[in-house]
Amino acid sequence: MVLSLLEFQSLHTIPNGRSIDQDMGLVRFEKGSFLYFLDKDATGKPMKRWITSPSALNKYAFHSDAAMLPQWMKHAIPNGASIR
Repeated sequence: MVLSLLEFQSLHTIPNGRSIDQDMGLVRFEKGSFLYFLDKDATGKPMKRWITSPSALNKYAFHSDAAMLPQWMKHAIPNGASIR
């Protein structure tokens, strides 16, 4: 296995992302096997972002525990960019 290491002059050169608040998190929808990250767009409106693979789940250190939401909500919440 080959590991890559990125070096930064200092941590202040890495941009901060948005904060994750209590309304965000991993969700599944009834009768579905896909895992989504319930996120917010730039205006604060909810969106769902499909987590495309177990490696994407691990890359961002998500746990596989997810809240179960009713199936009708899947179509009510718009899609955001997939998490790869």
